[in-house]
Amino acid sequence: MKLPLKIYVDDKPIIITRTSKLREEGHSLILHNMTPDHMWEALQAIVDPGIDIVFICDDHIDVVSDVLKKVFRVCEAAGGVVQNQQGQILMIYRLGKWDLPKGKWDDGETITECALREVHEETGLSGMQLLDKLTDTYHVYEQGGHTILKRTHWYGMSVQASTSLNPQQEEGISEVRWVSPEQLPSLLTNTYANIREVLEKNKNSK
Repeated sequence: MKLPLKIYVDDKPIIITRTSKLREEGHSLILHNMTPDHMWEALQAIVDPGIDIVFICDDHIDVVSDVLKKVFRVCEAAGGVVQNQQGQILMIYRLGKWDLPKGKWDDGETITECALREVHEETGLSGMQLLDKLTDTYHVYEQGGHTILKRTHWYGMSVQASTSLNPQQEEGISEVRWVSPEQLPSLLTNTYANIREVLEKNKNSK
């Protein structure tokens, strides 16, 4: 974990940053010092239709980490950006949005094992080669009366020969598709902001 840290709530960001000279402009809110109260205030503000972005300014990553553990139940996950020999990227269509394969980390496995397992389970693809780590993304959701902060570790992956694809329908996945660079922009109009960021990181890693 490092600063700045971007946490998505309903596809809008709360940004925790060291920059303390920000000026509140437009549809933004700025809070100074990372505290549980300020984190809850940010969560309430970001769902307001009149607020597009919230900043929390703090220089101390240890304080930020401690507050996040107090406010949220933290969930670790991993996923992959898989590219084939033709330069196509493997994407899934889940619950009305284009997405990348990912899922929760299980006890007893490494985070890289989790990434490879989840890609296989959600798409049916086998034979992936793990490449460099791309980035981490964070998003918040409610489940079972708890506020969950999911941290997803993203890795680049390559595959030499495509095996048959099989969408994991029990996870709400209705389609798995190889997407060319030319097709990608149209799909990205119907995805999540953090997925666009992951794909941009993958593009810049070449």
